[in-house]
Amino acid sequence: MGRKARRNGLMVVTVIGLSIMLYLVGAAAASAEAVFALDTDAGQVQPNGEFIVTVQAKDVQDVYGYELKLSYDGQKLEFVDVVQYMTDAGYKVPPVQEGNQVTIPFTKLRNVAGESGDVVIAKVKFKAKANTEGKAAIHLDRVKLGDSQLNALVWDAGTSIDVTITNSGSPGSPGSGNGSPGNPAVPTPRSEIPLEENDKTVEITEAQDGTQTVHVKVKPSILEAYLDELGRVPDGGKLVIDVESADALLLDIPVQAFQRYESGKTIISIRSGFASYDLPLHVLQTASLAGKLEADAGQMTLVIAIRKLNEAETGLLKSRLNAGMTLLGTPVEYRISVAANGKTIGISEFGQTFVNRSIIIPGLQDSVTATAFYTDTVNGRILFAPSQFAPRTDGKTEVVIKRNGNSVYGVVSYKQTFSDIQSHWAAGEIERLASKLIVKGDSGTLFSPNRTINRAEFAALLVRALGLKGEGEASFTDVNEDAWYAEPVQTGAEFGLIDGFEDGTFRPTQLVTREQMAVMASRAISLTGYRADTATDPDTLLSGYLDKAEVGAWARQAVAENIDIGLLTGMTENTLEPRSTATRAQAVMLLSRLLMHINFI
Repeated sequence: MGRKARRNGLMVVTVIGLSIMLYLVGAAAASAEAVFALDTDAGQVQPNGEFIVTVQAKDVQDVYGYELKLSYDGQKLEFVDVVQYMTDAGYKVPPVQEGNQVTIPFTKLRNVAGESGDVVIAKVKFKAKANTEGKAAIHLDRVKLGDSQLNALVWDAGTSIDVTITNSGSPGSPGSGNGSPGNPAVPTPRSEIPLEENDKTVEITEAQDGTQTVHVKVKPSILEAYLDELGRVPDGGKLVIDVESADALLLDIPVQAFQRYESGKTIISIRSGFASYDLPLHVLQTASLAGKLEADAGQMTLVIAIRKLNEAETGLLKSRLNAGMTLLGTPVEYRISVAANGKTIGISEFGQTFVNRSIIIPGLQDSVTATAFYTDTVNGRILFAPSQFAPRTDGKTEVVIKRNGNSVYGVVSYKQTFSDIQSHWAAGEIERLASKLIVKGDSGTLFSPNRTINRAEFAALLVRALGLKGEGEASFTDVNEDAWYAEPVQTGAEFGLIDGFEDGTFRPTQLVTREQMAVMASRAISLTGYRADTATDPDTLLSGYLDKAEVGAWARQAVAENIDIGLLTGMTENTLEPRSTATRAQAVMLLSRLLMHINFI
């Protein structure tokens, strides 16, 4: 280690022929008031179940190296591994196991300061043995700490924790230590954990055309330890994986390391210099793929691929743009697949979960005339993708896209207007949504803002505004599969936005009413994860309107919610006209307010 050992200060730990020297003398290496505690992520486990025990220290100073000695109930438990040390930058000696005791040594390297304050010393994985029941104890017998100045101190910690092994019920809440003075509270789990450099392996390759791909593989034991902690965050935590900027990145994650966390709210967040991706684990449902892959979780690998389109692909995409559109930056493709036994299954749709991803484009862009798009994987059409624009301090713009599927995503600048809206009260919002590829003209250069809108037309607008794509076929008796509106109507029904009538019809050409639009808008808010309901009583919200009794019972809550959040306003100061038909301009105004409310534009 580059330092001369002082007299009486040499400690040698030998592990399978490997030696590490900790230079320690008898001065205080940490505060004499230091407190040690054990914590576990599961106070109750089933036979063969694994759990993590965390060794924590409070009020320590300049901890450079340590040696921990743990003992455990060898009749009921097995030691598995150390899944996390104090830091990743150091020398991790393999733990020494003797009977039901395990010794865990660790030291930092080079001329760096030690850790101070409240420190997680190590995370240790144990396993409950088969055919066992009852309480099993883990003891922290001794802690030896060394500081960066070659001083040392030893504690007989006497701290312990119990876990209960049971064949019934679900795992219980985390246990608590009972040994150290003060019995300190378990630290609050971090809501965001960055993956350190030593937690992954990175390989960079370059293709013949000069494009570079960064291939990242995550270490399973480290991933499990982090996910254990993030799983205790009530609203879901985030594991952040920063990847060196390149033209493409591939991320390999062993399915076995995260499959049991798919029922939670944890997100894996991948960040690179050209794009980012926030992937909720619960959308993967990898267990359902095991049969198709003829593999178990231990054989399956999740592959996340994010790449810029090459020149030829970008040129082809440009050829599909509408007249007047300008491509901003380079489009990015997002793909997910699960591989095993030479087979691969893609995961392209996420149901009712809208996943955030972002791409970085040059310049500070105007979000009114610039819009994000995705390409239809079937026919290559350019379609609106819900997004928000955030200027960056480096003069670029980050475009955060929210959608429930993978595809190629990009940004265009586009300004659309119509000759018959120039003096119309809704001109600004019509132009805004037209420039974002949501609304279209009625014919040629006309929009016909005062023309009434039918149920099929509004359903199509709503589905387009949410960036939805369906997978089924039209299920209404009066919706012909060849009709232009068949796909959006079926998609709206598939996602619970629209209903038909009791006779099985949708009545697509029937004019849509204001209260029908309100109901569909409320369902859209719920679908996208926002709360549409209000704490105010609907009767109170409707009390100021003379025609409140005309609101259908089935639409009352939705109309009140729309009024409360500003999506729907009265036709006059004291009338709603809930059963009146809506115009195209009114539909655009409601949609624009809806998209701003849910942060989709």
